[in-house]
Amino acid sequence: PSLFRSKTRILKLVVPGITNKAFKLIKDNQLVIDLLKMEEAESTEKFKFGILYSKEGQTKEEEMFCNETGSPAFQEFLSLLGEKIPLKGWERFAGGLDTSNNRTGTHTYYNQWNDYEIIFHVSTMLPYQSDESQQLERKRHLGNDIAVIVFLDGKSSVYSPDTIRSHFNHVVCVVSAHSKKNTTSYKVQFARKEGVPNFGPPLPEIPIFENGVEFRDFFLTKLINGERAAYRAPEFFSKLKRTRSDLLHLLEQTYIA
Repeated sequence: PSLFRSKTRILKLVVPGITNKAFKLIKDNQLVIDLLKMEEAESTEKFKFGILYSKEGQTKEEEMFCNETGSPAFQEFLSLLGEKIPLKGWERFAGGLDTSNNRTGTHTYYNQWNDYEIIFHVSTMLPYQSDESQQLERKRHLGNDIAVIVFLDGKSSVYSPDTIRSHFNHVVCVVSAHSKKNTTSYKVQFARKEGVPNFGPPLPEIPIFENGVEFRDFFLTKLINGERAAYRAPEFFSKLKRTRSDLLHLLEQTYIA
């Protein structure tokens, strides 16, 4: 058929050197459905982001993970990102948090934003062990998040992107709050691990935003794009490429072999 011939010409442009013997017309509509399912599985609409609270003067991850509570400014920031939800009995996306027995804390923050579900692993809301300096339960969650937000309290606080020792964290966002005349603004900085391509939307030359919906939308968009960009880093891309190849091979065996 002419339609088949036109598609063949397109494929030859994409893959030079391929021959007609490599093509087989498949009329089974189920193949289209299976291909769409594969694409949907690779395009997630559910995200989990870590949030680490740092008091003024803290420079080590052990100090930050040991913070039991956050300041009013930190609470205001959390409320901007989403709504506080009880975990026990929660039936929506939980990002690996326990929703049966409060083993990962009693509450967290969640946002159903646009077409996405976003859950936050908040360090001060995860279980605290008074006899454990490293707070491994807290680090287990934030250390396995691709993108992590670090909230710096205090005017003189600084943060180094390699403070958290994790092979999984690929994007770090540092946020600090500034209040003036009953108005809160946020200074925002992003860092990405080597191999993660640049991602938008771009930060303005002076990356300071007033508290509000406009900033929240910008911020969540930037986080989601950052996680998606991280999947193109070598550590993730090779695994995704291998998985995709295996799935295509399975479809080949189903519809061609």
